[in-house]
Amino acid sequence: MSYRVLAVTMMLIAFSVGRAGAAAAEGETLAGACTACHGSQGQSTGAVPSLAGLDKPMFIARMQAFRDGAGTIMNRIAPAYDDAQITALADYFAATDSAAEEHRRAP
Repeated sequence: MSYRVLAVTMMLIAFSVGRAGAAAAEGETLAGACTACHGSQGQSTGAVPSLAGLDKPMFIARMQAFRDGAGTIMNRIAPAYDDAQITALADYFAATDSAAEEHRRAP
């Protein structure tokens, strides 16, 4: 009986690790669409805000506000993302090294 419990536990752990890796990969894939405006890996060098290193809850709140119509161009882009995709992007950018301080502004 204990071997069966151990086997099920190991399968659940493997599944969880696999899902976490898949979520990270999804965030990186989705972030590719952001590079045209927000720079490579979310590190903008121009007037557009950097996303790299942004606080996850702030990123999620801003994307949801854009989805609800706030902002300029982002209110036309954000509705294409569901909550899971926004969370994956938030995880990716929060884990990315932040850019220079002068470019770290709310998106």
